[in-house]
Amino acid sequence: VGTQNRSADESIGAPLERALRVRLQVFEATRVRFALVVLRVVRFEEIGAYYGAETAERLLSAVCRRGLRLLGPDAQHFFLPGGRVAFVFTTDGETARSGAGREASAARMDPYDVESLAMALARKACGHLVDGHRVECVVGWAAAPSDGLSADDLVYAAEAGAQSTAAFRRVAGSRVPVPDKTRAAVG
Repeated sequence: VGTQNRSADESIGAPLERALRVRLQVFEATRVRFALVVLRVVRFEEIGAYYGAETAERLLSAVCRRGLRLLGPDAQHFFLPGGRVAFVFTTDGETARSGAGREASAARMDPYDVESLAMALARKACGHLVDGHRVECVVGWAAAPSDGLSADDLVYAAEAGAQSTAAFRRVAGSRVPVPDKTRAAVG
């Protein structure tokens, strides 16, 4: 059973690895840099168990759609096991600037600053309730060439961040309104 699960996980990650290898070949030929961001929905399995698999899938799809809107037409997404979504996108030149959209330019994000872009992506993806459920994500990222020049290195760096709640901040959505009474007592 363990071997079957591992081979199923490897086949799910295969499209991501192929996309990274293609991007690495493009990088070697043109020097166009790119990044990998992995968002992991916290307690994804619990959401599936309590509210059903359809709700969990809708939540993951909503996170993906929100991320793609921010990153633009160059971005690719990949669903990974355990409530994770990987995004691969260009960080160089006009493609990245136009793909990042109005929100990124309004925040004056440097397209080379992958950490800021990853955190903005996580805030955007987890910014609203999905089917009445709060979405909380952990984000990890890697950039080529600074974090590696192989698909394995990039996946490892991004996955390590998405698994580490100590090293990387959680990004929670749906702010809880603070009552005026509380604000008056604090202020």
